[in-house]
Amino acid sequence: MRTAKTWIATTAIILGFHLAACNRQETPEPVERIRAIKTITVTERAFGQVRKFPGLVEAVDRASLSFEVGGAVRKLHKKVGDKVSEGQVIAVLDDKKYRLNVDAAHAEVKKAEAQVEGTRRNYERNRRIQKMDPGAISQRSIDQAEASYESAQQTVGYAKSQLNLARQNLANTKLVAPIDGVIAKRHVNPHQEVSRGQPIYDMFAEGAIEVAIDVPETVIDSLYLGLPTEIRFSKAPSHVYRGAISEIGSVGGPASTFPIKVAVQEVSEKFQPGMSA
Repeated sequence: MRTAKTWIATTAIILGFHLAACNRQETPEPVERIRAIKTITVTERAFGQVRKFPGLVEAVDRASLSFEVGGAVRKLHKKVGDKVSEGQVIAVLDDKKYRLNVDAAHAEVKKAEAQVEGTRRNYERNRRIQKMDPGAISQRSIDQAEASYESAQQTVGYAKSQLNLARQNLANTKLVAPIDGVIAKRHVNPHQEVSRGQPIYDMFAEGAIEVAIDVPETVIDSLYLGLPTEIRFSKAPSHVYRGAISEIGSVGGPASTFPIKVAVQEVSEKFQPGMSA
């Protein structure tokens, strides 16, 4: 028994091949069918030759989300398929050590500020003594007191920067959605230890989509940005969706194929990332 319907789409790309001899008529190449998957079509303008290639629907705006700090995952608020809003908290790390780091950094600031106050008083006292009795204290002592005061001020500045960093790290224990969208994949489980930059969720923005295709090297030179395309889905084969090539890869992949992207100009709920095209 079939438990799910497979959505199949056809994306047609019409190409023009500039040939020197246009008087000779060629027989159109037969359409190759690969395991019943409809393919993207490439057409010679002169002779109407059609070629088809399989593709995959992708969201234009997509992201792999990760924490900027490491730690144990305390809570995962979203599951696959959930919609999220920009700025919404979707996962949280155990923040105990980061709170302790903030407390420690705050203590260092207080300590440095106390040192500044002590060196300031010593410097000002030496200056008063020098004014009252120029021979009572050497200029070297005054210079040393001034240098200690300036050094203490620099220490305060550094301590405050460390406090700001500790606070930022604490804030980064919360993972927020950068855009409105849908959770496409979850990579980790609660209580799992993760490192900085390790993927937690994949998400995509609803709306603009594109089709990713691999074309052979014999065709890539005939493609150009903005080349019009046609996209058909098996659910509504009579409806033609319009598109245009938006990206052309410059480095070949397996079997000497090149990746290209086709931007779909008509957004429809019938299109979902991961569908065949």
